[in-house]
Amino acid sequence: MAEHRSPNVLTVPIGTDISSAVALELTSRFRDNGMALADVLLLLPNNRAVAAMTAAFVRIAEQGLILPRMVAIGDLALDEALGPLLDPLDGGDVDLIPPAIGDFERQLLLTRLVRNRRPQVSAAEALNLAHLLMATLDQLEIEGVPVAKIETDHQNHDLAEHWQSAYADLLLLAANYQSELGKLGLLNPAARRNKLLDRLANRLTQESDNRAVWAVGISTAAPAIARLLQQVAFLPAGQVILPHIELNMPNAEWDALGLLDKTEAATPPTRQQETHPQYHLKLLLHRMGINRSEVSTLVPGTASLHGTKVQMAVADIFCAASQTVAWQALPASRKKLSNVRLMSCADSAEEAKAIAVLIREALETPTRRVALVTPDREIALRVSAQLKRWDIVADDSAGVPLTQTPSGVLLLAITDMLAGQFEPVALLAVFKHPLVTAGNARLAWLEQVRQLDQALRGPRLGLGVAGIRDAVRTKFGRLDKDASLQVWWAEIEKRLKTYDFEHTRSFADKVQVVTALANELSDGAIWKGSAGRALSEALSDIQSRDLSVFDDAKGTAVPVIVRDILATQAIRPAFGTHPRVSIYGLLEARLQSADLLICAGLNEGSWPQLPQPDPWLAPRLRRDLGMPGLER
Repeated sequence: MAEHRSPNVLTVPIGTDISSAVALELTSRFRDNGMALADVLLLLPNNRAVAAMTAAFVRIAEQGLILPRMVAIGDLALDEALGPLLDPLDGGDVDLIPPAIGDFERQLLLTRLVRNRRPQVSAAEALNLAHLLMATLDQLEIEGVPVAKIETDHQNHDLAEHWQSAYADLLLLAANYQSELGKLGLLNPAARRNKLLDRLANRLTQESDNRAVWAVGISTAAPAIARLLQQVAFLPAGQVILPHIELNMPNAEWDALGLLDKTEAATPPTRQQETHPQYHLKLLLHRMGINRSEVSTLVPGTASLHGTKVQMAVADIFCAASQTVAWQALPASRKKLSNVRLMSCADSAEEAKAIAVLIREALETPTRRVALVTPDREIALRVSAQLKRWDIVADDSAGVPLTQTPSGVLLLAITDMLAGQFEPVALLAVFKHPLVTAGNARLAWLEQVRQLDQALRGPRLGLGVAGIRDAVRTKFGRLDKDASLQVWWAEIEKRLKTYDFEHTRSFADKVQVVTALANELSDGAIWKGSAGRALSEALSDIQSRDLSVFDDAKGTAVPVIVRDILATQAIRPAFGTHPRVSIYGLLEARLQSADLLICAGLNEGSWPQLPQPDPWLAPRLRRDLGMPGLER
C-alpha cells in the first residue's frame, strides 16, 4: 500500500513580506551547504515576483551566494509567458506541443470570423468584438470549460432572445476558430499554457530525485495551476507557500464563502462571496484537494511588524456581509490602525502631486523603499510626470501605452488628420507635435504654424488642403507682411498632395500612406528611441498581414482601428529607473513589499474597478459553468 503523505502547504501571516520570509527560510535550511541552494527550484507567479525574490536574497545575503533557480508561471492578464524552464527557448521537447498563435494574427483571424458571422457590423466594431471574444475564449481555456458544455447548459435555461443569438454565434465562432488553428498548426495561448503546466506537473511526479521545488505566492485558482501545485505539495521536498489564508476564521464564515463539491460550485456564489479576498484561496485549496486544516504557517526568522493586531483588523474589515453587524460592538482599539493615513484630494491632479511629495520625502531616508499601487493609469502617469521634476524615474510595471508615447501620438494624429481630410484641429495637432521638424528649423516652423493657427480660426471654408489654402488667402491674402505664410503653405500643400489618403482603397495602403507621411514630417525621428522602435516593429507586423477585413473602413473608422490595434502594446523602460520607487497595478503588486505603501485611486469605479460587460456570456451562465464572475 502506498504511503500516505501529508501535503506541504504553508501560508504567511498578514504583515509579513513573503519574499523575505521564503529567502530567510531557504538560506537557514541550506546554511551548511550553500551549493545545494542552487538546486532549489522556485515557481513564482510573474516576473515581478522573480525580481522581488531576487532582491530579498540580496538583502539578507551576508556574503555571496548562488541563487536558486526561479521561473515565472506567467500570467495572461499581465501579458506574460511562461519562463524558459517551462517553455524552453530552444524548443527541446516542446516540439510535441504546437506553438501559440500570435496576438495580432489572432485579432485578425477572429475579426474575420466575426465579420463572416455578423456581416452587418462595421470593421471597427468587429475588431472590438474580437478583442472581447479573445478574452472569453481564454477564460474558457483557463477554467477548463469545453465549448460543448456551453451548448449543453444554455439549452436548459430560459434565455432572452439576444443571449440565444449570442450563444449561437459563440458556438459557431469557437468551432471555426479551432478549425482555423488546426489548419495553421497553432494553439490558443491559454490552451498551450495549460499543456505546458500539465507537462511540468507530470514530470514532477515521474522524477525520482529529491530536488526541492517550492511554489511561492501563486494564488491563481485555475485548474491547470491547481494541479501543478497539488503535485508540488506532495513531493518529498516540495513546498507550496500561499499568501495569507485566514486560518482563524470561524468554520461557519469559511463555509459561507461557498460550498464547493468535487468539481465546481454546487451553489453559485453570490457577489459578496466571490469577491471576498479569501474566496479564490479557498477555491484553490479545493481544487488542490487540500483542507484548510492541513495548512500551517511559515514562521519567518523575524516576527511581522504588526502581528496579531493587523490580522484581527483585516479579519474584521473583510468579514462576511452578514457578520458586519458585529462592527458596532468592536472596541475602539480594534477599529484603529496605526501607521495608516487617509488623504482625500479634490481631483487626480492634486492626488498625484501629494503622492509625488510623499515619495520624494520618503526617499530622503536611505534604503527606504516606496511602492504606489493603483489600477488608475491616469494617476500613475501623473505621478511619474511629477517625480521627473526631481529627476526621479519610477519603475512603472505597466509601462506607457504605445499610443501615449510621442511616436504613437504623432502617428495617430497623422491618421486623424488624413482621415478627417485635413480638419484644422487635427492638422494643427500634427504640425505642433515636437517630433515634427525638430532641430534648428523648429523655431521658424512654429512661427508659421502660429500664423496658420490664426488663419484657421472660425468656420471651416472647405475640405482638404484646398480648404486650408482658401482660409489662408481669406485671412492674410491682402497683407503683404504675411505673404510668407502663403508661400510656406503652398510648399506644404505640394508635399501633402502626394499622400492621397481619400482615394486609397485598401486599408494596408492607408497604413502605408500614414507611415510614409510620418517619416517625412519627422525626418525619421518618429522611429527613434524604444517607443519608435516598438512602433516600427508593430507597423511592420501589421503591413505583413492580410488586412483586407478592414478594407471597407472609411472616415473616422480608420483611426479607431489603428488605435485599437496598437493599444495592447506598452513601452517599459529596460533600465534607468529609480531602484527604490515602484508603481504597480493590482496584479503586479502580489509578493511585493515596501517601507511606504501608497494605495491611490480609492474611488468607486476605479478601485474596485467596474466590471467590463461580456457580450458573449451572460453572468448567470458564467456562474453555472464555474467560470469567474466579472466582478472577481
